[in-house]
Amino acid sequence: MKTRAVAAIRYNLENYKAFNGTQLRTLRGVSDSYEREFYDMVRSVFIKYALQLRIGRMSGALIAYHNTAEMLGLEFVTLKEIEAYVFGGSAWADVAFGTTMRLLEEILGRIREALFAPGETQPVKVLLATERSRRRMTIYAIRMRPGDCDPLGPKVFSRVAALMETERASLRDPLQSMDFWHTDASLHRTELPGVAMVGATSEVARYGGEKVSHSAAANLPRKRGVSNSPVYDVRNYDITGLVPREFYVWHLDVAPLVQGRLAPKGGISVGKAGDFELRYTLNQVKNITDYVKAEYVTDLGRLYAP
Repeated sequence: MKTRAVAAIRYNLENYKAFNGTQLRTLRGVSDSYEREFYDMVRSVFIKYALQLRIGRMSGALIAYHNTAEMLGLEFVTLKEIEAYVFGGSAWADVAFGTTMRLLEEILGRIREALFAPGETQPVKVLLATERSRRRMTIYAIRMRPGDCDPLGPKVFSRVAALMETERASLRDPLQSMDFWHTDASLHRTELPGVAMVGATSEVARYGGEKVSHSAAANLPRKRGVSNSPVYDVRNYDITGLVPREFYVWHLDVAPLVQGRLAPKGGISVGKAGDFELRYTLNQVKNITDYVKAEYVTDLGRLYAP
């Protein structure tokens, strides 16, 4: 059984009480409809449901739609239907499930060999970070000491984020009185991650900004996606534990082939499932540089980001 809050609540979790009177009024429609809820599930959670149902040997999922105050309806969706939406059919679902389980088994085997002596058991923190553009997954594994506080846990990232936001706010206030300013990381970056300044007066330089005229600012090149791809400053975090024999990194590079040819991204399920082959390499990163540590902190930050 799966509970599913309506879209208005899912998109406003911090203020969910303001939307707990939302009703699903129609069967079909762009909003406040069962069609919209089903559409969102296909795009997001159906792949998770498909894997969970297979692992549990279940025939389907009973989905309970709600607004946190009352139940709005129940719908049973079969595993076969979920797999049709996600994979294109049960045959391709078999391929996806079998392939990912084999990869996971090998990844966990490498981690066990690297971090554990025979018969040894202890906590390990594992992070799998994907790079779709490169068909690569980076696997991080770090040994955890029983009873120790995780120096790179979610609470640490939340605390640092709160401190940084306080600093940003104190920086914005004096800038409000200037002729021209904005926070645009693609134009100019200051000492504060995520904050950049461009101004028409020299006073902006006092705060680490750069004096740029209105016309010049309009012509400056902008790098798309910079503000949506934060890079975390490792100086704000305790990375002393990221040392050899305690911290391990692997790169998993994959090449999905259909009929011997590299499959297009997002379009693997073309042709027959029997024509699919996955070639891959799983290599350990031997040299744990500061750049690798920064990547780990950044990937953790993206995972823990609210």
